[in-house]
Amino acid sequence: MAGAGSGPATVQGIPRRRVLGSAAAGVGLVAGMLGGCRAGSRPGAANPRTVLLFQALIQSDWFVNEGIRGVRELVWQATAPFRQLHPGIDLRFYGTSVNPVGEVIAGSGPDVVQLLGGQGNIRAWLADSLLLDLSSHVSESNLNLEIFAPGALGPVQGDTGLYGLPVYTGTAAMVVNLGLLDKLGLPAPPTDWTHQDWADFARSAAGSTGGQPRYGSTIWLAPVPLGFYFRGWGGSIVDPADATRCVLDSPQAIACGEFLYPLLLQRAAAAGLNQAALFNAGLMASGVVWQGQTLANATQLRGAKWDFYPMPLWPNGRYTYTGENYYAIPAASRVPDAAWELLRWICTDPHYQRTFMHLFLWPPALSALAAEWTAQVRAVAPPLRTKNLAVFRQAVLEGRVVPRNGGAFATDDAQAFGLIGSYATRILGRELGVAEAFRQAANRVNSLEASAGHRRARAAAATRLFPIRGPVVAAVQPGR
Repeated sequence: MAGAGSGPATVQGIPRRRVLGSAAAGVGLVAGMLGGCRAGSRPGAANPRTVLLFQALIQSDWFVNEGIRGVRELVWQATAPFRQLHPGIDLRFYGTSVNPVGEVIAGSGPDVVQLLGGQGNIRAWLADSLLLDLSSHVSESNLNLEIFAPGALGPVQGDTGLYGLPVYTGTAAMVVNLGLLDKLGLPAPPTDWTHQDWADFARSAAGSTGGQPRYGSTIWLAPVPLGFYFRGWGGSIVDPADATRCVLDSPQAIACGEFLYPLLLQRAAAAGLNQAALFNAGLMASGVVWQGQTLANATQLRGAKWDFYPMPLWPNGRYTYTGENYYAIPAASRVPDAAWELLRWICTDPHYQRTFMHLFLWPPALSALAAEWTAQVRAVAPPLRTKNLAVFRQAVLEGRVVPRNGGAFATDDAQAFGLIGSYATRILGRELGVAEAFRQAANRVNSLEASAGHRRARAAAATRLFPIRGPVVAAVQPGR
């Protein structure tokens, strides 16, 4: 069921009505529907049923495909405790595009929205002031944010407020090809290896076989090394104190680049996120893997003898990448109090996160469920029972997890990283050294952010003078 205008008349007992508002491009998500009136106050005698629209899941294929309808039913069942706790709330799944910004602006979007882990996606919502600041709700509810995996709040938390809560997260680890090491006569690296141990290991395992290059490791580039590498040297890509500034020109960031890029240029390491084919073919000695793909590791790496290793100890500590996914409340929601009750429940009650952990083996954002995740993975995937899954929990407990790029630029995130990527390409093409490329990239990005910030400020001022979109405009009757 790709949209509100198709499919059966009811889903989970909820009558279907046609979605109103903009028809943003994209596949349908959770089989859902709009309908009824939405009230703007807490349920009460005069308002016995508050309709609450919930974008339950962004991964559309699991919900659109009629052959796996059971997944939709399980997700609906996962909300049963909430519905029992809040009989005055009429919870309805919402089916729309992956990123329903258009629907939210038009006033017909969900009251609780799921944000993709990509920080640029979140920045787009924040830049247009589309998300509700949850700070007062957190304070009034006495919600202890320390229940979440350290670092899981990532890009939704800043000096200006808190704009979402995490549902699932996941750290990174290394996989080491023990079978290849046996073949090469190399010892397995120590589990407490440092960045220098890792680099020496990569150089020792690199070479060629049958005319094909054999790499010692992978380095995640997207488009530059991911943020946890820079944090490991005490540097960053985006200034943590000022999201309009690129700090690739800092001594720490340059030191990180001058350590990593030679490994790529010497072909001791390869750039990439998924090198399973090279790994199985004996052409890769180690690589970075994400916790959320653990089941894929069990199936895709069957052609090799391997185990999980912790990320190396970088000069500034053992930092690691984290994937993240959030729920948030659009600022235009007409039922923000009811939306907060749902958001708080799905992000803090073990029942909902446990459902997704069992369905997809997604690592929950709640730290208390870390050990249970390990047990569930071992029950589902017997090949992983002997693997060192503890490295993922270790990374969480150490509290040094860093979102994808370590931060996101305030106004023009995609173009900023596009510029940085162009300079990374020039490093790999030996046109520029690391220090010069990083300095030039920082200057270009900072100029871009400054001009984009001025444009956005002017647009915001104009919008305040005369609203150009959203519920205020939608309320104006034709012909007036």
